Amino acid sequence: MSTYVVLVNERPESHAALDWALQIVEAFPCTADIKLHVILGPSTDIPGGPRYVSPSLSEDVAKQLKDSGLTHEIHFGATDPVDRVIRLAEEVKADLVVIGMQKRSATLKLIIGSYARDILIDAPCPVVAVKE
Repeated sequence: MSTYVVLVNERPESHAALDWALQIVEAFPCTADIKLHVILGPSTDIPGGPRYVSPSLSEDVAKQLKDSGLTHEIHFGATDPVDRVIRLAEEVKADLVVIGMQKRSATLKLIIGSYARDILIDAPCPVVAVKE
């Protein structure tokens, strides 16, 4: 069985990451052998920024996954998405992590950091970063 971990939040690139994962998985001849673990995380990595996940995000993601017919599990309450993604990928022995990546200037990346950068560096498996 192949296992994918997908980080989803309110940002458009995050939705693009989930869409990409679903498209790739649906392209396989036997989707019954694939499980998606979707982590709902906050939409900002700015220190002190809001750590809010809207109920509509949870509902939209749940509906999208149910409609896909794929085996999945949704994980809530990721206050530290980087740690949650890394730990979950290790726990489920993920074959792939899928994340959204927003475009930032080099200066902005240096000042406020990036979930994507940290996940790319620390993930125990290959990572696909999807832009909107």
